[in-house]
Amino acid sequence: MKRNGFTLVEILTVLVILGIILTLAVPSVLNMRDRMSERGYKGKVELIEKTAKSYAENNSNRIKEELGNKCTSNDDDNCKCQNNRCFYVYKISLQKLIDLGEYKSESNVENTCKVANPIDNSKCMENGCITININSNHRSATATYNIDETC
Repeated sequence: MKRNGFTLVEILTVLVILGIILTLAVPSVLNMRDRMSERGYKGKVELIEKTAKSYAENNSNRIKEELGNKCTSNDDDNCKCQNNRCFYVYKISLQKLIDLGEYKSESNVENTCKVANPIDNSKCMENGCITININSNHRSATATYNIDETC
């Protein structure tokens, strides 16, 4: 007798094997997507901080003048000292860096995020604040971005 198809047992066996493969593969793919989003976010934060640092180093004299040229003690919110080193503390929003042409906007569409957040689409990154510490004696600076802080 000639057989033209698969038996019910053979089809069910294939379906069980496919189900097992899917239960192993789907969580792995979802975890990979989350890790890639996290990497994208960290990469954007790194770029934002490097851009802010470069901006501060190139404009340190103007920023120091804006904050008041003397930074010698902790008597002011714009000056922090520790271990005999004083830093000007300057806060700037990412939106201001975009407006100044220092950071490129990802979108020119009105009412959308200028810099998309790869982790949380409801939070626009341009609303975050960058705290820049500028060495009072040199032009060196450090920058820290915080998406949850506004300037």
